[in-house]
Amino acid sequence: MTQYIEYIPDRLYLAAYVHAPPEAETVATSSDDKEPACYFSVDEWLLYNAFHHDFGPLHIGHLYRFAVRFHELLGADENKVRPVVFWSAADAKSRANAACLLACYMVLIQNWPPHLALAPIAQVNPPLMPFRDAGYSQADYGITVQDVVYGVWKAKDQKCCDLDSFDLDMYERFERVENGDFNWITPHFVAFASPQLSPVEKVADALPRNVAAVAAHPKLPPPFKHVLGHFAQNKIGLVVRLNSPLYSPAYFEALGMAHLDMIFDDGTCPPLTTVRKFIRLAHDTITLKKRAIASLPTCASCAPAWWSALSSTGFT
Repeated sequence: MTQYIEYIPDRLYLAAYVHAPPEAETVATSSDDKEPACYFSVDEWLLYNAFHHDFGPLHIGHLYRFAVRFHELLGADENKVRPVVFWSAADAKSRANAACLLACYMVLIQNWPPHLALAPIAQVNPPLMPFRDAGYSQADYGITVQDVVYGVWKAKDQKCCDLDSFDLDMYERFERVENGDFNWITPHFVAFASPQLSPVEKVADALPRNVAAVAAHPKLPPPFKHVLGHFAQNKIGLVVRLNSPLYSPAYFEALGMAHLDMIFDDGTCPPLTTVRKFIRLAHDTITLKKRAIASLPTCASCAPAWWSALSSTGFT
């Protein structure tokens, strides 16, 4: 028997099914009239691109697509007197992603405070599976749906997450590995995966020094071209590398960007001294030089979290 989680009485429900629900199935509501429910699922539409054993949460591009489609569904004339059921498969991963999407939607679009958006799923049985790191090692720390929802709420409050101005095309284009694999976290911070190009030592000859030269360079791989071109066009002033060298910093420096290594072991947390140094550099680069910063997500998230008094788990 399916357990429905009620979000809005007689109107909005969350559910999980072993098999897809029949369209004629009704939902038990408080009213005497039982209208056939409208069922909606994203299991075959919004797919998480797993690296290893990670399974979510879905990224903001997925959240944007879900919010637009779900809002249209709720407002459709044929659904105004029908209960709407957002459902997923019954496995733990699908349930967690669906619950996370709906709670984030209630915060972003319906303007619910996070504690009310989380209340219907707080006592769900079995409990929702926490999200895990994408690495190959054992995951000793999980990010819960609550962490994600509070992070979205804080991002909305700090104007970092504004769906009205969100550029879905740009986000989905550049988050792909072949297009550079980077995302803007705030207007001043961009998180990116390390480009790869040998040799990694300093090179002095044939360096592109403007966007046109980057595009025309015969040896630069396309992902690296996207990174260099976008960073130059968007006035990135400082690139901070946290992982082992996989490219020569000279390519960034030739375009007028400072480059700094703050390397620590992959899959670990940066030392506190590294975090403090990054925050000081971020302040100087943004406040004094009026430029943006590019780094791996670990440190690219530290300064915004510190400035906005956001908990570490909330900046997901």
